[in-house]
Amino acid sequence: MPPRSSAGAFGAGLLDYIRNYDLNDYALGLTVSGGQSPYAGGENSVIAYPILTSFRDSAFTDDWLLIREGDIGIRYVTESNWEFGLIGRIQTLGLGTSDSPQFIGLDDRKWGLEIGPMVGYRGWPVHINFKAYAEVMGHHSGLIGQLQFSLPREYERGYLVPGIEFIHQGEDYANYYFGVSESETEPLRPEYRTDAALNTALRLRWGYCITDNWLLYGSLGLEFLDSEIKDSPIVDKDELWSASISVAYNNNIFQPRISATEAPAQPRIEIRVGAFNDTIDSKIVRDSSAGIIGTDIDLENLLGLPDEETVTQLDAIFRIGRYHRIEVGYLEAARNGNTTLPFDVTFGEETFALRLFPH
Repeated sequence: MPPRSSAGAFGAGLLDYIRNYDLNDYALGLTVSGGQSPYAGGENSVIAYPILTSFRDSAFTDDWLLIREGDIGIRYVTESNWEFGLIGRIQTLGLGTSDSPQFIGLDDRKWGLEIGPMVGYRGWPVHINFKAYAEVMGHHSGLIGQLQFSLPREYERGYLVPGIEFIHQGEDYANYYFGVSESETEPLRPEYRTDAALNTALRLRWGYCITDNWLLYGSLGLEFLDSEIKDSPIVDKDELWSASISVAYNNNIFQPRISATEAPAQPRIEIRVGAFNDTIDSKIVRDSSAGIIGTDIDLENLLGLPDEETVTQLDAIFRIGRYHRIEVGYLEAARNGNTTLPFDVTFGEETFALRLFPH
């Protein structure tokens, strides 16, 4: 047998790692998140959403599923403490639903889906992490890069992860969200085009285990805007705050896959017969060509069709092995009826005269 290549061994080890992954390392939770709008007249946002999280911050684990600071993706942590991944996030910058008069004449800045690579090193007390994003919904062609330095600290019942982040917004990126085009100009809102911008942000992630099953965690952020953004006529902030608070519960709610030795025996061939009560109520409306609304017609009454019947379903299953099978099913819902039309019925150019009409 030829020796396995290093690339093959790595791929096989990665697949085994994913197959043996235990989702019980994660907990289900609810997050309430708020953020400040940078726009003059903009409303601060507050949203609530379900979340999948871990009782330990990702800075202390090597889990392949990564959920951190609004990102979700996959990663691989090497034995030498390098971290590589592919991540995505929803970019929520935009004018929102505010009806402020300051937004009149402005094009909407839409939410976007951003994805990109991530690389980090956590072999030192200070962890280094770099992320780059591209917007994939076609709103703009700009890029954004984020370089973060953090100092993770884990305690008996929780963790703290303070950090500082440098956020580079490319020219097209910054101009999409903060520029003013010629068509958007007004006497008090001159045309404005930004150059690339570099913001600085202070971040803090924290978590505390209230009990063995309940986790309380959250985040705080303060982002200082570059002058390229602050000088925009549609921006009236120098810095932006953000905060979130979450609660999560974990009691091994994800059931592990049953092993071959524990799985209950199942028949090789199985036949299933079922019956269902089928109720159908069909109505049509005949409108005139002039747009005048016509009368409702009950098809069951008009055509003498049953509005209720018993439907039979037949399934045959042949099990090839423990995890594979062939299944064939048959189900038919059909109705037949005969009636004498009490009046002529016209649909478009087709007229059904009063006569015996089978269906």
